[in-house]
Amino acid sequence: MNMNRSTFHFSLIFLMTFLQACTDTIPSADVKTESIVADYRIETFNHKTAHIDAQLHRESHNYEFVILENHDRLIAKTETSSITLNLEDESFQPKYNGEIEIKDSTPITFSFYRNYYPDREQRWYPSDLTAPKVDDTLIEAPYSWVEIPPAFQLLTPMENTAYFHPNDMVMLTWDPIIDNTLMRIRTRPVNCESDVIPASINLVIGDDTGSVNITISDLLDPYITTNAIACDIELLLYREQYGVLDENFSGGSIIGAFAQRVRLHYLPLINP
Repeated sequence: MNMNRSTFHFSLIFLMTFLQACTDTIPSADVKTESIVADYRIETFNHKTAHIDAQLHRESHNYEFVILENHDRLIAKTETSSITLNLEDESFQPKYNGEIEIKDSTPITFSFYRNYYPDREQRWYPSDLTAPKVDDTLIEAPYSWVEIPPAFQLLTPMENTAYFHPNDMVMLTWDPIIDNTLMRIRTRPVNCESDVIPASINLVIGDDTGSVNITISDLLDPYITTNAIACDIELLLYREQYGVLDENFSGGSIIGAFAQRVRLHYLPLINP
């Protein structure tokens, strides 16, 4: 069944309202480290600089995000660089991000540091006494790490290839193949001939085989193909591998990714 524009807008507004109602934040000082789920992601297009995203949420509360307070911090490090991740003010899913210099096959370490004590000048105890007991629920998690997978070259499709029908096949090929890595596609429609902002698409291909065939309809929001709206498609192909997450967290993931992008065009043929 086709969705008309008014229904689409209503559904989008309903979804945004629902997510906003379900999303909440909690200060890090109120959450034990063992109750925090951490998701780290670092991706690059050139093995020189990389973008980092990090999200923390409370275990069993997927939409209750942990906001760092009381001098708690997230640090990303390589052998030559170190940065503190900063909060990105997003409406529904607040996250921490940053840019870091990297080198081929160099591990990136992610450290969650907690502020055990007040600043030294605020510690009111005699110098001949030992320091106050540390709150062992606020343990640090400094030993998450991941490597960026090897680079690849995207062979097909060529830049600015045009497609005219939802069932047109997009033949993705790349080289070289690397075992024990995963491939993922993310697409973003841009320059669409519509006042509606269509959703991005995220697809897991699976094991790295060097090729995959996928239709245009799999790469675009159904609203676009149903209504024959011309759009450019920004397609990103990722090679990903998992790292090791610090065992002091409740759970989560750490992913390193190398990406290549290509711009395609969807120019639907409209019957007279």
